[in-house]
Amino acid sequence: MTLALQGSLCNKRRGVRLPRRLGGIPGGTVRIPFSMTARRITLLVLPLLAACAGAPPRPFLGVPEDRALLLEDENPQTPLRGIPKVTAVRLTDEASYRALKRSGRVVAEERRGEWLYFAIQGELHVPLPGAADGALAIVTERFKARVAPDGDR
Repeated sequence: MTLALQGSLCNKRRGVRLPRRLGGIPGGTVRIPFSMTARRITLLVLPLLAACAGAPPRPFLGVPEDRALLLEDENPQTPLRGIPKVTAVRLTDEASYRALKRSGRVVAEERRGEWLYFAIQGELHVPLPGAADGALAIVTERFKARVAPDGDR
């Protein structure tokens, strides 16, 4: 007698595949004999379920959502310390996105399910000690907005 875990537990669009070394059978089924101890079953099944549910999200514009990319991350010698080149993703609404889109300020966008990620670019004047004019930094601000499903627009 065996316990079968169906591959439908995984989101196939994420590319999660059941490993062959765990008894992967074409069709996405892993068979686990009942003769195995509960501890061993747990050790086999938990990584599969974690892989299905915990696939890391893709970074928008190459930077994780909760992280900002600072100028000194790319150039440690810069005098512009603490100035973001790319901001962390901030939550906004669909109306704000539409207004920015109409004004032509949206420079990048990506749809992910019910979320629309988008970015705008702005300029930030940074005073520098000993420099009369200071510096102008280009900052990419990232946002995400919950939007209606494609059919509801």
